Amino acid sequence: MGWGILERDAGKEDGVEDEEKWYFYLEDFVHMEQSNTADMHAMMQRLGDLNIESAVFFEELARDHERRPAEGRLGYRFTTRDGYLTQENAWISTWEGNFTQNMERMLRYDLEISGPR
Repeated sequence: MGWGILERDAGKEDGVEDEEKWYFYLEDFVHMEQSNTADMHAMMQRLGDLNIESAVFFEELARDHERRPAEGRLGYRFTTRDGYLTQENAWISTWEGNFTQNMERMLRYDLEISGPR
């Protein structure tokens, strides 16, 4: 695997008029045989199901948010995730508190993974 910048000079016989920079990324080749690939029909069916399930989830989430502002609080009744990072969604009375709660958690996670800088 590798990456970099290829700089090309003007006036070469390949017709390049100005200096150009070409960015490249090389990755290992993975040969995939037909026997190793997923069943395309089953994969598309699952992707469609996932799309429907996520639509139902977000409709439910929207209904939660429609009910909760009347109570003057922000949050969800369940924890969500952003990749590996857990999003704390405990009910809280201010947007600033909600933002701070999640930002502090994100920064703690970053410190745990990356260490001090």
